[in-house]
Amino acid sequence: MHHRLSATHRKLSATLVAAALAALLTGPAAPVSADDGTTFRGCVTDRTDTTITLSTSGNELVTIDTTWIKPNVLADALTDCVTVKTMKVDGRFMAESIEEGDELAR
Repeated sequence: MHHRLSATHRKLSATLVAAALAALLTGPAAPVSADDGTTFRGCVTDRTDTTITLSTSGNELVTIDTTWIKPNVLADALTDCVTVKTMKVDGRFMAESIEEGDELAR
């Protein structure tokens, strides 16, 4: 016995497939969203092999993971005060770039 789907059933099936695909592509599996970038300016108060802690101009202490920064770049930039561009990943600020001084180059 051969059954053919009606035009309504085909449209409904196509809509459900599209919705499922959209949910997969935009679901919570993406660890980073586009609005997570934050730039911090401040002075280094503590440093480990994988993090720095900044005292910002807003009197906040912010710990930033530096594992994405090449060791020689990090060593060259780490002076008293720095500017760090970050991305938030799994609740942690990850340094994307670091520059000597707490002012952005203009």
